[in-house]
Amino acid sequence: MLIISLAMFSETMLGLTIGVSFLRQAFSEKPPNLIVIITDEHNIRTLGCYRSRMSDPFVWGEGVKVDTPHIDSLANDGVLFTNFNAVAPLCTPSRASFMTGLYPRFTGAYHNHFPLDQDAVTFAELLQKNAGYFTGYIGKWHLNGEEKPGFANENRPFGFDDIKYQFNRGHWKFFEEKKGNIYVREWNYRKKLDSKMEDAYATDFLFNKAIKFIDTQIKRDQHYALMLSIPDPHGPNQVRPPYDSMFNHFDFKLPMTGVAAYNKKPANPGWSSIATELQRADEIIEDIENDEKWQTSFRNYFGMVKLIDDKVGELLSLLKERGQDENTIVVFTSDHGDMMGEHGKYNKGRPYQGAAAVPFVIRYPGHIKKGKIVNTSYSSPDFTPTILSIMGIDHSDTIFQGIDGSDEFLNDSIWSNREQIRFITDSKQNKWVASVDRQYKLVLSGGAPFLFDLYKDPNELINFYGDPNYNDITDKLQKALFDGITKYKLALADFEAIYFDRPACLDTKDQIPDLPYRVCADLETNQYKENCNIKEIGNFCSDVCGICCEDSLGLIWYERNLKSCNDFKRNSNIHCRVNKIAKFCPVMCSKCLPEPSERPSSFPTFSVIPTETPSIFPTSSTPSFLPTKISSASPSEAPSNFPSVAPSIFPTTAAPSIIPTKITKFPSATPSFPSISPTSVPTAEPSIIPTEAPSNSPNPTSIPSIFPTVLPTSLPTAEPSVIPTAEPSVIPTMESSEYAEQ
Repeated sequence: MLIISLAMFSETMLGLTIGVSFLRQAFSEKPPNLIVIITDEHNIRTLGCYRSRMSDPFVWGEGVKVDTPHIDSLANDGVLFTNFNAVAPLCTPSRASFMTGLYPRFTGAYHNHFPLDQDAVTFAELLQKNAGYFTGYIGKWHLNGEEKPGFANENRPFGFDDIKYQFNRGHWKFFEEKKGNIYVREWNYRKKLDSKMEDAYATDFLFNKAIKFIDTQIKRDQHYALMLSIPDPHGPNQVRPPYDSMFNHFDFKLPMTGVAAYNKKPANPGWSSIATELQRADEIIEDIENDEKWQTSFRNYFGMVKLIDDKVGELLSLLKERGQDENTIVVFTSDHGDMMGEHGKYNKGRPYQGAAAVPFVIRYPGHIKKGKIVNTSYSSPDFTPTILSIMGIDHSDTIFQGIDGSDEFLNDSIWSNREQIRFITDSKQNKWVASVDRQYKLVLSGGAPFLFDLYKDPNELINFYGDPNYNDITDKLQKALFDGITKYKLALADFEAIYFDRPACLDTKDQIPDLPYRVCADLETNQYKENCNIKEIGNFCSDVCGICCEDSLGLIWYERNLKSCNDFKRNSNIHCRVNKIAKFCPVMCSKCLPEPSERPSSFPTFSVIPTETPSIFPTSSTPSFLPTKISSASPSEAPSNFPSVAPSIFPTTAAPSIIPTKITKFPSATPSFPSISPTSVPTAEPSIIPTEAPSNSPNPTSIPSIFPTVLPTSLPTAEPSVIPTAEPSVIPTMESSEYAEQ
């Protein structure tokens, strides 16, 4: 017994020794240091490590690029995330979520210049309190409200020990330090600088302070965490020599998505619409590209990125020289992107990749596999819980809304592509909200839903919503958004009504193929309304031309619930006063009288295969009037006004139905029966009961093509008339007032 006990004891001790050895190997005997470099308004296409993975790497012209070898080296030696999005493409809310692991509405700082809640817990505070880290923050903060510049607010440290060179907001190009005081300088002050320009320029100044901070902690043998926040390449687009002339040989072009937007081929969605004169679109584009200020702005943007990359190289060299590169986690990211002319837009604030997608690369030698690629969807709130777990910091007593993805970061897979849905929200104007997974992005707004397939259409031009091949993913993303809007107080949460599905009758804003330089809205004017008599134009603009009169078969968000048109019947006189409900349910609301049509609705919203299972979305308790796949076993006492998908074995003598048969994802509580008399409206399926006379209407297809209407848009907006004027269009500025910030 003693021998057995000793053997068991030895085996136990061996196991403990192996376990301790493994933990030491996983997290090192010495805690890892952490450096987070975050830029401002950084388009991912300007980084070689991202550009090299794109099917269209040169959107501003063939060979027009900026090389970023040092940032690329972080990706080569670590992991690159291809699908990391700003939770809100706006400075303050994005930064607040990144720091706290919470969604913007739970931080207090959900809008630019709103202060972070005083009791908010940041990753720095947990590193400081739970693991004895010395923490520092250098650069732009933007979480202390209206303070400007707001250096070193000691009443709001949020877990950072050293905030001497932290400033709240502003995009000054130069800093000078005199007798311990820091002064900000505008671009036009550069000739009066006492310091050398390469010491005073913002990026140089802040990187130099960061390098000094790191060197000091290394000499102290103190484990540390530093966040270095660089205000470039955010506008104003000015940079010091020689970076201001490095890219003068490039002739920038407007990206093809911008060309498409100006020509409305296809038109941008309502949440990104632009005013344009279609007859002058090519002339306007030429004026933009020939404008020297526009060219200089783009060249200087590249220059700012190049300078940042060079300074990253200096920082990485310091770590290597000091022997700290193996025990230091280095993260490179940004608060949001910059459209840079894509889709005809600039700066931020939209769910497009240009504004919402951000670079995210992380290097941790010996722990994160070199050259790893993660295509899983992540967002700003996921950073804090993930980085704390990677560093082995206990955060069990802190509530996060972000996902802890540390296991995916640290595993041995060289490629990772998990199914995971994250959210992007419009914190500034509350116009839209999006759910994103590893391949798809669904955007809901005040208008029609948009579904992008980021593999098939990385330029985000095609709206795949309504394509039957995308029904399953649409349902998943809709379900996630329904939960997320309420749970995380995302944009649109307070809207009375939102189209979760597309209205059956809603015209596109695209240029009409058979009527050059015109859009459907033009047909409402006396000058162009007669064009509705042309069959092709009438079919293209079926709503404006009065051809489409059909209730939508999908769901609409109303007062925080998802409902169908049938749910509004009981109190239709009240509900139909809501414009979106009246648009979604025009027949039920008596806005139009359906008549036989030679064309089906251009915008299907469901699978063509009826389902026997209930919807994944909660609806009201009112039974659906829509058809079910399963017929009743016995006849009803009264004939139904609505046809069934499956024929009844009990014919009735009721009057013919005036409502066309549709396939729906809503199961009916009460099945109905077909009329023995011919219907006045053609159905998608042939009748099993012969008629006395053949129909003179062609058989419509139940699956209309998604083309040529590639980007259907929302309800008409207050855009200026598309009828051209004699005055030239104004060339857009880089920093629009809509999203300008300082």
